[in-house]
Amino acid sequence: MALESDGEMAAFKQATEWARSPAASRLSTEVQLSLYGYYKQATVGDCSGTQPWGMEASMKWKAWHSQAGLTPGEAMKRYVTVLDYAAPGWRQGGEAPEDPDSGGVGLGPAVSRMGAINDPDKPADADETPVGRLCDQVSKGEIDAVRKALQTNPELAFQKDKDGMTPLHWAADSGDEEVVLMLLAMLGEGPEAFKKVNIRDDNGDTPLHYAVLTERRSVAELLAARGADLYAENDDGETPCALAIAQGWGGIFAAATH
Repeated sequence: MALESDGEMAAFKQATEWARSPAASRLSTEVQLSLYGYYKQATVGDCSGTQPWGMEASMKWKAWHSQAGLTPGEAMKRYVTVLDYAAPGWRQGGEAPEDPDSGGVGLGPAVSRMGAINDPDKPADADETPVGRLCDQVSKGEIDAVRKALQTNPELAFQKDKDGMTPLHWAADSGDEEVVLMLLAMLGEGPEAFKKVNIRDDNGDTPLHYAVLTERRSVAELLAARGADLYAENDDGETPCALAIAQGWGGIFAAATH
């Protein structure tokens, strides 16, 4: 489909040039992924192929894949809209504003990287096991249902769903501190507790990996305080510590270098 106007293409070109400049360095991971998805959709079209390994590559793939069906013109307009919201002064060459809580700027509450486990648009992918239903409730923020499920079946707290993720992975991904605290209270003590808080999904990512990559700093600090390993490497060799430092986080992450 043709672009609606030359002005639309000009605005998109100006926006992409600004996004590659030092002025865009404060953009949050959330915004950068959103821009990446719209850029790829606008310039290449629908994402093809299967989801790659590695957390960063996987997240980029999802950001692009989620825009399937958008026309190039619509993807360009949305790219520009994201920048208008995230960095209002970009058209005048201004820098992205800084969010002191995240090390960057966000589009309101950060959006989950994973979405809901039981997507109504993809019934074949649904996980109808007890832990799958619990993870779905966690991803949707259904606090009362989560609390009831854990009270009834506490053994589900650290079981894995079809994707190898536990409720703690989902809670860290969505930034739900209430559920994170609920699950951390069920860890117990000793080696078993350490094993549970550092449980890995099918890509080797721990809940702390998810908290850092989704910029849930308060959740990351809760996990670290309960023994989450800042140096746990996923299958792509990435550690929560390195990812946090790359995002400009201070505090426990800046100090945890070697």
